[in-house]
Amino acid sequence: MLCDLCQAGRSDIPRDSACEVVDGEPCDPCLKITDLDIQISNVEVILKRLTDTRRILQTARNHIHDPIVNHLPPELIQRIFSLYAHSDDDDTSAYIQKEKFVPLVLGAICKTWREIAWNTPDLWTRLSFSVDSNIKKNMVREREMSFQWLSRTGDLPLSLYMDRARWESSSPQRSQMARSWVGFIQDLMNEFGNRFRVLDVELPVKIFFPVMSKARLSSQLKRLAIRINYCDSALEVFSLSTDTLEPEYVSLSRIEPRLVKISWNNVTELALHEYTGDACSDIFVYAPSLVSCQLRSIQPDSNQQLQSITHLQLRHLIIKSPADNFLKRATFPELKTLSMEYAAVSTMRDFVSRSCCNLKTLEVTLRFYKETANSLFELLQEPYLHSLKSLNINLRGLANRERIFSAFPEKPAFLPVLQSITYNCWDQGLQFAWVLPLMLSTKFRPLSTIKIKHPDDIYEDENLRHFFEFRRCNPDITLEFLDLDPDFIQKQAKRLGLE
Repeated sequence: MLCDLCQAGRSDIPRDSACEVVDGEPCDPCLKITDLDIQISNVEVILKRLTDTRRILQTARNHIHDPIVNHLPPELIQRIFSLYAHSDDDDTSAYIQKEKFVPLVLGAICKTWREIAWNTPDLWTRLSFSVDSNIKKNMVREREMSFQWLSRTGDLPLSLYMDRARWESSSPQRSQMARSWVGFIQDLMNEFGNRFRVLDVELPVKIFFPVMSKARLSSQLKRLAIRINYCDSALEVFSLSTDTLEPEYVSLSRIEPRLVKISWNNVTELALHEYTGDACSDIFVYAPSLVSCQLRSIQPDSNQQLQSITHLQLRHLIIKSPADNFLKRATFPELKTLSMEYAAVSTMRDFVSRSCCNLKTLEVTLRFYKETANSLFELLQEPYLHSLKSLNINLRGLANRERIFSAFPEKPAFLPVLQSITYNCWDQGLQFAWVLPLMLSTKFRPLSTIKIKHPDDIYEDENLRHFFEFRRCNPDITLEFLDLDPDFIQKQAKRLGLE
């Protein structure tokens, strides 16, 4: 028969493997296990008491040894925390990677730091989370943490970043999860939406549109970014709250501007990704105050008879896609910065001449083997490019590349106010003899920064000595060779007996 201890809760054990003793008395192993359990319980109580005591002593020691807490007032410590947390304000990706955890990291140092961090509203003004179709078990915790996070911000403006970590269309619980996420995000926006300064969202359409149709947003919103996934179809109109949104910065990916019913009059910065040329053309009518525009992955126009594009305020234009059709009908007389890829030199030349814009910065990426250095040289001789202060050239397969370099000493009037030049040719063949005239031309133009892909013959001692001599005689001029290990320069200088 089973002993008293073995029998408790052990009815599942087969009879032939059970503990058999006389008169049901506990067996010796069971008695010893019971005794050990009592000792373990007592030790756990002692360990908890010791751990609590150590935590108290640790707090006291931190207070004595912490130079920050002892020498700086809490207000200054709060300021230091805020500066550290927001050191990458202009880099959204850096924020998502770092700042998401900064308050929690600071609060984990010690009790005093945690109290200061928890009472520093500026640390909590940015919230980032990912929408996941398989996070049902953590939804309650995600909701609780988000509300606690933003509740520490006082009345400060807020920034909300939402992306889709994973949203499996085949998930049987997708519809249920979508409703749960919609409820959570709607409650979050109803509570804090009127204080959002930045709203950056990449959500499944089934979540995005129900949320935005009831969101309580206000004119305090200054930055709006919306990204639609490739597998979604954005056919619905971006609905607004009762307040009119007047953002200054708008970034849209795969959702046409005409579907975003906001007030476009105040938009000064715009970024568009994955659009047709038709949609991009319309935006210059929607946004009369536009100053900076970035276009990426623009598809060919569907309409063969498109009207001309004119904007009188645009000063900065970046196009990272084939842009010939766009430039051929565009006129931007106030343009100061132009960055182009996949555009013919002749098209850019006609655009600059037609716009009569005095450019200050030009970035050109040429990937057409039919282009020549002469055509690029003719572009740079345009009267409206005499005002250039910064020039960045990226080339592939361009013939007679030395023509650009030789123009600098031959023609003092060629780019007379140029201050910075970056020249990066992806093909081999650049010679130091081409770079030397460019270096010497710094005597009669304010050229102070030269960045060149390292010449093939820079490894020769004679060329190295020219390089080091130029740097010695011109300490205020930055001369760098791209794609060259900085240690190489130091090693070669040491080998040649130079400082």
